[in-house]
Amino acid sequence: NTGVFVLSFSEPVLLSSIDTSVIQFQSSFKQVSTDEGFRAVAVTNASIYQPRDTESALLVALQLSHDNLNNLKQEPLVCRYTSNCYVVFSDSLLVDMADNAIAPVVQAFPGQPLQQLLRDETQPELEAFDLNMDRAQLTLSFSEVVDPASLNASALCLHPTSNSSSSSSSSSSRYSWCLTGGSSAGRQVAADAGVASTVVVVDVSSDDMRALKARRVASSANTTFLSMGAGAIVDTAFEPNGVVGVPRSSALGVRSYTGDSVGPRLARFEVDMEVAEVRLLFNEPVEVGSFDVTQFVLQNVQNSSNGGGVVLEEWRLSNSSSVRGGGNALTGFTSAAEAAASVAAGVEVGESWVVVELGPDDEIGLKSQRGLAASTETTYAWFGAGLVADMGGNAVHAIGAESAQEAVAHAGNEQLTSLV
Repeated sequence: NTGVFVLSFSEPVLLSSIDTSVIQFQSSFKQVSTDEGFRAVAVTNASIYQPRDTESALLVALQLSHDNLNNLKQEPLVCRYTSNCYVVFSDSLLVDMADNAIAPVVQAFPGQPLQQLLRDETQPELEAFDLNMDRAQLTLSFSEVVDPASLNASALCLHPTSNSSSSSSSSSSRYSWCLTGGSSAGRQVAADAGVASTVVVVDVSSDDMRALKARRVASSANTTFLSMGAGAIVDTAFEPNGVVGVPRSSALGVRSYTGDSVGPRLARFEVDMEVAEVRLLFNEPVEVGSFDVTQFVLQNVQNSSNGGGVVLEEWRLSNSSSVRGGGNALTGFTSAAEAAASVAAGVEVGESWVVVELGPDDEIGLKSQRGLAASTETTYAWFGAGLVADMGGNAVHAIGAESAQEAVAHAGNEQLTSLV
């Protein structure tokens, strides 16, 4: 619990002669192979805890360093209970008051078993956290060794302020986001599951990253605070202790923050000539207001320099077309009213879908070319880096005219022509 272990001797020993580096805790009285379950933890850093201000003593209490205690807690087969806790040391451990070396405890029966064990009853605490938006990794640092496999990621919530209590009158609570948790791919601890450590690295899922970026939470070190539910992770004690909770009302500020420096990419796009719309889905939320429609070009072949005998037809959109957001649902874009309501509520200010409503000039320009945007096979898009930026201001990855991206869906114009 505290890392103090007490040695009782048959006669007074010289305290100044103690060399704790020769002490080793182990799982049995005799060293055998690790295949047989043998484990050992050396005492690498310990100091005299009691008595002090005296030259000799019969009882000596030694204090393990914080790191050494965590090393011991990290090994589940050593000193988890009395029957798997033995100590060995050489005769250089200490001398008595007559300079006689102590009798060593050797690797043989019966060894020196533990007489009394006070179990770990201290709750771990979250001391600090780091967030890397480029790598989508959340690193948690605890006061003691914890079991990574026990982490409930859904108890981790990120907030834009240190006080994002749901009862707070501040609107900051609306921007908060709790990880979706579970044991699905990309959700569990990046470190070896089952290997106890004071540091746990969580891979944040793409869905969670999209939600964070859309809300502008964790957009800088000043908008990155973490709360954690009590018991979200446990230590390695025989009877595990749950972590002390970090409430929303006093969320912990980030220690190290790495911002998003990677530009968005076009994941897919579709053209609906029936309603005169082009819909683009990006791999992360973008700033819809930064979308420059004049950067977007449609052509009928993938490579404008080599159409395989097909005559190139293309159309660059103009400012006659307008742009709106389409939300963040990967299953499909939302209606104009739904998207506007989300932005107006101040929740999702970034959107993964961008909907271009074709103006009269662009609609007529596309329809006037028989071989352009007539099907997915004749609908390819390219654009420059100035098309749009993400919520961090990173420009989109451009697509060239020689490697244009094909539409994944197309709806043709089935309206009858009328005389005007």
